[in-house]
Amino acid sequence: MFTPTKLLLLGLILAVIWYGYRIIEKRNEAAKHKRDQTSADATVDMIECKTCGAWVDAKDGCSICG
Repeated sequence: MFTPTKLLLLGLILAVIWYGYRIIEKRNEAAKHKRDQTSADATVDMIECKTCGAWVDAKDGCSICG
């Protein structure tokens, strides 16, 4: 039947599973945030060259037609 020892053991097992899940979720969230931050840093603004129509880096300008 249900003895206090079994109930205490069940409660401990559930607590370990719950806290383990929370730790894993925090780790995954931190990794996702880092991955999103890295991809945002890797983006480049592009503009279309009015002379040749090529898409080039907004900072550097067109190196094709000058």
